[in-house]
Amino acid sequence: MRSHALSLIVVLVLSPLAALALGWGAWWYAESMTRNRIDSSRSMHRIRSPLHGEQAGSVTSVPAMSARALFSAYCAQCHGETGDGQGTQVLDRPARSFKDGGFSFGNTRDAIFRTISSGIGGTPMPGYADSLSVEERTALAAYVQTLGPPTLDVSTEDMVLQVGQVPVVVRGHLPSLGEGLPEHPRGLLLGGTDGLTTEYRVDDVRLLAVRQGRFVERTDWTGRGGTPLKPLGPVIHLVGGGDPPATFELEAGLEARLLGTTTRDGRASVLYGLGDDEHLVRVEEWTEAFTHPAGPGYVRHFDIQHLDEDRMPTFRLPGSDQRIIDRIDGPGRTWIVREGGDGRIEIHGFDPASATLTARGSEEGDLRLQLPRGTEATLSIVTLLPASWDESARELLRTGESP
Repeated sequence: MRSHALSLIVVLVLSPLAALALGWGAWWYAESMTRNRIDSSRSMHRIRSPLHGEQAGSVTSVPAMSARALFSAYCAQCHGETGDGQGTQVLDRPARSFKDGGFSFGNTRDAIFRTISSGIGGTPMPGYADSLSVEERTALAAYVQTLGPPTLDVSTEDMVLQVGQVPVVVRGHLPSLGEGLPEHPRGLLLGGTDGLTTEYRVDDVRLLAVRQGRFVERTDWTGRGGTPLKPLGPVIHLVGGGDPPATFELEAGLEARLLGTTTRDGRASVLYGLGDDEHLVRVEEWTEAFTHPAGPGYVRHFDIQHLDEDRMPTFRLPGSDQRIIDRIDGPGRTWIVREGGDGRIEIHGFDPASATLTARGSEEGDLRLQLPRGTEATLSIVTLLPASWDESARELLRTGESP
């Protein structure tokens, strides 16, 4: 009788427990195998940097990657795993050491995010706006910031203006851009949300320079407008050596008269007019960061209205003081490659459907674009600032793709 009772207890109590244990073990094994397969798949599809020769447009986003993994995949080759600048990639100049505070355009998260997105013209640092999502770039910027020296949370000085979620426009006295270059008592700074600042003279509107990084310190507030502004971002492109010729030509002695500025649709624009009031050609010009497999840079957009068929302006391509070393017809753009006296390379591109390359000016490298006839026209001029020029860079322009 007792033996029968014991058997009944085993059947009713211990058997379900054993089945439960076996089921849990099977579930744990299956879950481990699934996790391993997921980890393996993520490793196989990990985002690779364009520095490795992969086309940015073909990159697959993997949101599950940690900020540290993103840094290892995209940054460590040049900047080192610890951010000390001792990476495995062979460069023509040392990479920045974040541990020593080597941040090109400021160590705030916004500044680092913009640098990651747009790259740095004239250096091997590419832009990753097309390769990484906003979330990934934000996480990567936060991680890079932790690699730097400890920082103190201090309030921004009242005289320093920063660009946040909307563009900022400042007028004032612009200092000289270099030895032998003039100051401009009537100047204009347009600060974009992409980290670029464009610097204009406005007595006869012309783009003088493009900067990247922090915006401006308003020293003129203390001098009632008598002291120059202090642009804070370093110059990445000095247009026309800092004293460029007129952008448009319509007739001899014509000046581009400032009509105003505007901020809309996330951009800051300068508005100016060509010609007399009766036959005024109105131009809206704005600039934004631009990335290409051949190198980082920026693009100038022009919206031109009220054209007179008998008085059509021509556009002077930038770099008329530089030697032309190549012309390349790529997908959707014609590229003019120039070399300055200091050996720096500038590449300017335009859409041949929007304008026609016409007769040269007085200098051999002085090229013009003729706008189509009509009452309005649009024009976009890309400027790339590559670190070097070789056959692989030429192929990137010809095909628009990484080799």
